[in-house]
Amino acid sequence: MNPITDLLSSFDKLITEHGSATILKERIVQLREEFERLKEKHDRLEIENQRLKCEVDDLRKALEQKTISHEYTEHRGVLFRRLANGQIQDEVYCPSCKVPMTSLMGHTPLRCSKCHFTANFTGRDIERVVKEVAT
Repeated sequence: MNPITDLLSSFDKLITEHGSATILKERIVQLREEFERLKEKHDRLEIENQRLKCEVDDLRKALEQKTISHEYTEHRGVLFRRLANGQIQDEVYCPSCKVPMTSLMGHTPLRCSKCHFTANFTGRDIERVVKEVAT
């Protein structure tokens, strides 16, 4: 039992033992009915709250995916960041980690320092590849 039910039972017992039991007993019945209505409402609101939390999570994930897809442009297996003015930034990003990739003095293929993904072009090719992306 819960504390409210215990309290109502105590009132019921007290009323039965003393005068005007019928009138007060009706009040106890009304209080129990109100308690049950409130409990049902609470349960419905808990379920609705959980559903809304799930919906918010889904919408956040969808928004994040849409933001990423507009922020980055995929080309030749890597990502390029699109600036606010629509131009393509000449920095190459890892498609998995989204961290900038590097090339040793422009001579080696671009590589992610985090996951070690390697692009199929070198640092010297960035300008040409950016032009490909822009067209």
